Amino acid sequence: MPVGMKTTRVGVIGHGAIGEVVARSVLDGDVLGAELSAICVRQPADVDGLPTATFDELLGCSDLIVEAAGQEALAAYGQSVLVHGLDLVTVSVGALTDPVLFNQLTTAGPGRLRLCTGAIGGVDMVRAITGLGPVTRAHITTIKKPAGLVQPTMSENEAEEVRSLTEATVLYEGDIRQLVARFPASTNVAATLALAVGSWEVVSGTVTADPAMTVSTHIIEVEAASGTYRFEMHHEPSANNPRSSAMVPWAVVRSLRDLCSPGWGFV
Repeated sequence: MPVGMKTTRVGVIGHGAIGEVVARSVLDGDVLGAELSAICVRQPADVDGLPTATFDELLGCSDLIVEAAGQEALAAYGQSVLVHGLDLVTVSVGALTDPVLFNQLTTAGPGRLRLCTGAIGGVDMVRAITGLGPVTRAHITTIKKPAGLVQPTMSENEAEEVRSLTEATVLYEGDIRQLVARFPASTNVAATLALAVGSWEVVSGTVTADPAMTVSTHIIEVEAASGTYRFEMHHEPSANNPRSSAMVPWAVVRSLRDLCSPGWGFV
């Protein structure tokens, strides 16, 4: 690291399929200009050598915090991080479908809320085309193996019904806020699209469980004054959490490199 360059102390909330990869990447020096301050977890004994801290301690020893513990964690800790003056990188964008939480986090400060795009691409293009006129229609189709769409909020009967599907089945189609509410652990990408478009009303979504799928698929279709657009992603699911794509933690690492590293970068 260049002599005299400021180091950003990065704290991580969560130690699951996303948080562990992010924490170890920072600890191993994969993010130039960053060092791992600590991680905040429920069971510190299970972190395999990573430094741990309580949430209050994390606020005191970090310059930037990554939330990688789910929508409930963003709701519980997000405002405190921002009010404390720290930037917050979150992957739990679906939590922002709650208008009260959205208002809290987007008006809190002096810290800045940074939304990681996670498992979808094309967000930069969608945001750009809104400058040429309104988006008239946007739709996201998510297709995953049934196990990847089982939600913690489902009853055991509901979960088993999804797991036992033998053919492609549409589980939901319609309003984007309702989609995220029904599949909170699998549809942060849907909320990300709506925020990029700048409207919850013109965005709709479809969630399909397909036992024949070997990858997680997201298809984004946008119609706007400037043209029509289609983005299609096919991701390997995370080995540790089938509800998440394996590349999501690396999207967070990329975001940290943009925020912390010296030299050139995309904007």
